[in-house]
Amino acid sequence: MNDIRNSWVSTGCSIVLDGWIDKKSQNFANILVDNPKGPMYLCSSDISASIIEGNALQSLIDGVLDEVGVKNVVQIVTYSTSSCMEVVGKLLMEKHSMVFWTVSASHCMELILEKIELIGSVKTILDKATTITKFFHSNAKILKLMRNYTEGHNLVKSSKFRLAKLFLNLEKIVLEKKNLESVFMLNE
Repeated sequence: MNDIRNSWVSTGCSIVLDGWIDKKSQNFANILVDNPKGPMYLCSSDISASIIEGNALQSLIDGVLDEVGVKNVVQIVTYSTSSCMEVVGKLLMEKHSMVFWTVSASHCMELILEKIELIGSVKTILDKATTITKFFHSNAKILKLMRNYTEGHNLVKSSKFRLAKLFLNLEKIVLEKKNLESVFMLNE
């Protein structure tokens, strides 16, 4: 870990905030530092109060910048576009003009997929794909039969993001279209 820490001076680094919500609806942020030598977990923090009042989040990030060394930080990558994050980001960039505040690409993709899902024809197709997936995966005999034709593959793809999972499942159905049609052509 010291090798990674020592490299921050020569290569610079990114501070990455990864947010999640626990079973009690408390908001947490994992804070990582990433650079070419590799990522390093720094800490986790309950940021529930920060969602309401940005000062707590600002203080947390200031503490992280002190620990990492603000001169070593190129950017802070956040997981959210909430108004609280936006305000904290603007204040941070005013205070530290050499540090960029940006939203993670995966969050942006999730927002884009949300908008695409709202398109009527896309929603219809995604609903049909979900019906097909549920049909094959709800019965052990049908699932086994399908796997015989798809070389053991499932139609369900895992993803941290609900919408990404829907689109990945649709892609899998399209890729397996001929094999799935073969299942329905059986005379059993």
